[in-house]
Amino acid sequence: MSTLDNVAKLAAALAEDEGAAERVRAHAAGTQLISTLINLRNGKGLTQRKIAAKMGVNASKVCRMEAGTDEQLHWGDVLRYMRALGVNLSLLVDDPSLPAAERIKHHVLNAHALLEQLRSLALKMGEGEEITAKIKQFYGEVLFNFMLRFCSSYARLPQTGPINITSGPAEASTETSAVHACEPEMASR
Repeated sequence: MSTLDNVAKLAAALAEDEGAAERVRAHAAGTQLISTLINLRNGKGLTQRKIAAKMGVNASKVCRMEAGTDEQLHWGDVLRYMRALGVNLSLLVDDPSLPAAERIKHHVLNAHALLEQLRSLALKMGEGEEITAKIKQFYGEVLFNFMLRFCSSYARLPQTGPINITSGPAEASTETSAVHACEPEMASR
């Protein structure tokens, strides 16, 4: 059971009102962005006053932002808040009406761009640097975690067998030999 479910049940018990649990869940759903902002601010050890000063607004504005709902936020305020935190904001526009394959391709291309940023950093740092070693370790962790989840999903497909890989659009008709990365031995580990 999640923390949110526990809090919702506790609220309902304390209020002696079953509807309180649903109101707690609705509030949590309507304040996901605000919760993220507050967690980022707290993680950086910043107070509302410090964020307000960096944003160039009164502390009361930040207090009102954090006490409201996601729907009450203004886009410009969110951008200023994020800049004040010194973090980048990425906006993912995901169209659930698109085929899953298209959506996955989009995510893979984004992940590739981020990995290229890390590779570029490793090249700048050079061999022997601790950060380069950490980046190489991270690449291994990414690959391991991806393959673990990929193989888990693949193994649950009906009639799974070897995976056939094509090199790309130009060679789409030429399939290479089977890849055995998701054989049962690995999937069961």
